[in-house]
Amino acid sequence: MAHFDEKSGAVQCKTEWGCWWQTIDEVFIEIHSEAILNSKDIKCVIKPRNISVHIKNTTILEFQNPGMDFSGATMTGNYHGGGPQLPS
Repeated sequence: MAHFDEKSGAVQCKTEWGCWWQTIDEVFIEIHSEAILNSKDIKCVIKPRNISVHIKNTTILEFQNPGMDFSGATMTGNYHGGGPQLPS
């Protein structure tokens, strides 16, 4: 399976803490820091639906991906008239 960057080039998403990009199989995260760091200063936790990065006990990045679970979703509205009526 080919990586995205092999065909069209990797596109980095720049943020205030660094940048990230992904291929079909991998996610890359670069975190920029002005401080001099030891490996003990950095805590990175990567799980299938969660990622967090802490530097010197400061949260730099924390994200939870709830996935595509629509088990609690409901359908409302009449689609003949253009779609559901959303609460205002």
